[in-house]
Amino acid sequence: MAPPTTPFQSFVVPNTSFECTPTRWEIKGTYYPYALHYCKVKNFWVKVDPNGFMEYFVHGADNNTYPDPIAMPNRDAIRLRKFNNSPFYNHATKQLAMPQPYKLIKYTKEVPTFLFSSCLPNTWFTLRGCSLPMYHALKHWNLLDSNVRLVMLLDWPDNPPKNQTQMLFKNFIQFPLTDRPIEYLHSSKGTLYFFEEAYVGLNSLSMDSVPMNSSLVREWSDYVIDRYEAKTSETIRYDPTGKKPIVTFINRTKNRRFINLNEIVNFTKSLNFDVQVSEFYFEQDPIEQLRLMQNSTIFISAHGMQLSYMVFMRPNTSITEVLYKWGMTYKETYLQLSEASNIRYFRPLTEEGHWEQPAEEACKGVNPEDLQACLDNPSHRCKGGCLDYWSKAANMVLPLKSLETILKKGISGEKPKCKFHSFVRTNGKNFAATECL
Repeated sequence: MAPPTTPFQSFVVPNTSFECTPTRWEIKGTYYPYALHYCKVKNFWVKVDPNGFMEYFVHGADNNTYPDPIAMPNRDAIRLRKFNNSPFYNHATKQLAMPQPYKLIKYTKEVPTFLFSSCLPNTWFTLRGCSLPMYHALKHWNLLDSNVRLVMLLDWPDNPPKNQTQMLFKNFIQFPLTDRPIEYLHSSKGTLYFFEEAYVGLNSLSMDSVPMNSSLVREWSDYVIDRYEAKTSETIRYDPTGKKPIVTFINRTKNRRFINLNEIVNFTKSLNFDVQVSEFYFEQDPIEQLRLMQNSTIFISAHGMQLSYMVFMRPNTSITEVLYKWGMTYKETYLQLSEASNIRYFRPLTEEGHWEQPAEEACKGVNPEDLQACLDNPSHRCKGGCLDYWSKAANMVLPLKSLETILKKGISGEKPKCKFHSFVRTNGKNFAATECL
């Protein structure tokens, strides 16, 4: 619970100070281009003006020795304004005088406070951009298991976050790291927050930028599982000794579903695998999600945020990201994450995709060539536009030949071979993608 508010219009501004430990993580023989910091800050200020605009202030004659931006546990680091640059700061009296009454909320140092900036409201960014670096920062300051106060400096349009986002933060930030609910600085317009002492985390450390040969991701994911088992008395870790390998198919709830799900499940069972099928949704019990990943020897899903949970799989297992080759934008996000997690990564490109219940007549009966023409013509609009509707929402057919390769290599431990493909669109332009099988 946040401290009580006190109205004010003028006060003397104490000096701000920082104690920072710069760190560098070596990545594939080179250094990441940003210095990473763990920082303890004293007398730190956050101002939310009457319009809801948030600013972060420091003050004091410290010759700007503080890092700018302050290191925060995601890529969107905080840039500072000094109080003495404010039009409301009186240099002679060293007082800050607001043109109208503000509320003052003071956080004292009796309860350790950890500040973090806006994790984006999806699984991928919550895990990689907040939970992972926050764990390592709290470990650095010996604040793990200390019932630390987590304060989010929120600067999104959704204030407070939507229920699904709050649930995600609770499951994978709050629950593993503290027993206190997350506090959001967002809705109190005309408020100045004062932190007598607070800790901030890492700048630009995330699961796709950590050293691929490091144990950073595995250490964090093991900690999350350990905390869930300790706090719930539930068994999550899976012992595969003497058991058949389990293949998990994720069939998404709204789009990018497997059209031939029954066919691929029956084919997998015919090769003597155990099979589990899940829809994997936000409201699902996090213990069920963690247990599902721990049980999986081979995890197969269309592209989506659910692939982020691979960090909770056992090492040397495998994950498959199925893409519809004619529409999806190709990124190496999950390939990088699999390398950091010591998990084999497969990516089949499926030729066949279908769309359900198009919003407009013009969208019906579209073939891949027509799709490319649409993608090349931004003025063409169906449900959400060509890019949003066709390329992101297509339901897919997973070819049995590709599935057979994934299952055999997933069990043998053989690494997939990646091959670059180039396709020609109807307008003559090349369309490229990488397939890993």
